Amino acid sequence: MGIKGKLGIFVLTCVVIVSVGFWYTQNGKNPDREATIDREVKGVVAEVSDKYQVQYTSIRNGGKNPVIKIRVNTKIYG
Repeated sequence: MGIKGKLGIFVLTCVVIVSVGFWYTQNGKNPDREATIDREVKGVVAEVSDKYQVQYTSIRNGGKNPVIKIRVNTKIYG
């Protein structure tokens, strides 16, 4: 294999590495962010559970702004 072939393989390898790195930074899950979101969701659900019967909770990842859905049954009195 000549110098052009080796250079072509090197350039292709660099392109693949940069592409994977870019994809990971854009789409990869950050464990710290996930832990923070998990703590916040538990806090919100705990607050709502004090006043209502929680029937259903879900988190929809909207990129930088995740959405928390909480479905409640009835208000708890007392």
